[in-house]
Amino acid sequence: MIFTLLNRDEFDDFSRVHAASAFVQSKPMAELLELQKRKVLIFGVKENNQIIAAGLFSLRKIFGPYNIGHCNQGPLIDWTNQELVKFFFQNLRQALKSYKCINCVITPNFEVYPRDIDGEICGKDNNLNIIDYLNRIGVKHQGYDNSAINGVGRWFFYKDFSGLSHEQDLLDSFDHATRQNIRKTIKNNLSVNYDGEERLVKFVNLMEKTAARRDFDDRGLSYYRNLKQAFGESARLYLAELNIDAYKDGINQEISDFNTERAVLQERVDQKMASKKTKNRIDLIDRNLANLFSKLKEIDDLSAGEKELILAGIIYIKYGNEMTALFGGNDERYFGFNGAHAIHWTVMSNMLGTDCTRFNFYGTSGKYSGAEDDGNYRFKKGFGGRVVEQPGNFVLVVNSFMNCLYNIARKIK
Repeated sequence: MIFTLLNRDEFDDFSRVHAASAFVQSKPMAELLELQKRKVLIFGVKENNQIIAAGLFSLRKIFGPYNIGHCNQGPLIDWTNQELVKFFFQNLRQALKSYKCINCVITPNFEVYPRDIDGEICGKDNNLNIIDYLNRIGVKHQGYDNSAINGVGRWFFYKDFSGLSHEQDLLDSFDHATRQNIRKTIKNNLSVNYDGEERLVKFVNLMEKTAARRDFDDRGLSYYRNLKQAFGESARLYLAELNIDAYKDGINQEISDFNTERAVLQERVDQKMASKKTKNRIDLIDRNLANLFSKLKEIDDLSAGEKELILAGIIYIKYGNEMTALFGGNDERYFGFNGAHAIHWTVMSNMLGTDCTRFNFYGTSGKYSGAEDDGNYRFKKGFGGRVVEQPGNFVLVVNSFMNCLYNIARKIK
């Protein structure tokens, strides 16, 4: 086995077909990190001139010439092959010394326990032995941290698409409430459109509102531009938009249809030919009409003269056989229109019949992770899938003395 630096093309060829492929371990991600002024390194192990393990690492400057390394969702390696794992990290430690790296934070993407849709452990298998072995060779586990490490956390939600081939199959795989919400978006004529600089600016506005509501820092317009530049067509922004005139036309058509039906039924009442069922139907129509007029007033108040409402936006990245919903923002005033449902439905429908076999909802949190607010998880759960628990961060110390000084300095601050 040979430990060596890899070029980006050979790494990307390896990563795209790897069982643990992830967009953060890719050539486009290397380009994005460089746009963020990060030093990027790709290390790998070759055997018989074939790559058998590899990882994308970035260096973050901390003080003077010293750096901290990061490897997110990697390296891509057979974690059950202890000889290979030991060889990789022993050589990685030596290689990082020449880059003035004091330690390297590793966030691998193997699962700890298999979990079901509710986040409950299912089955007796686990990967605790991998965590134990990494600790023994000096790659120290930092504990089961449920905070938003790497801006995401260690809990994810995935949906398997391998058995889905038709839209009805996909719809049937959702829970009842999610199916109803999607049908509602279709009835309301929501449009889902993608990309364009104008939409990117609108998306940032949504993200800023979401960040303020959920108390996190948004990355800003320049980051999203860099993301699009690095990933190209593999990164797409989708916006759910409501055309006010089309929406009102739909409501007015319903009102007209109900009034026509009511007139026929009322004629029976006037002629004393109406049954109890007919009278009950008139009562139901009146309630529906009241609701529709209420909707017209509501949309006039919400739109305030605007021709369209921007309901929600999501950025997706397609890499290998996986589609990842990376960033999403909503305007809370328009939650009732289910914009995010419309976007996910559009993207998932387009996945059918392609090489995409997995949908990654990305980070999530619920009772399984100690979260009090599980609304984000319940939304994702409605589409079907399962919770995935990863172990979190590990640290490989490269320069013991400088690492000790760095940790002391952090505690003093």
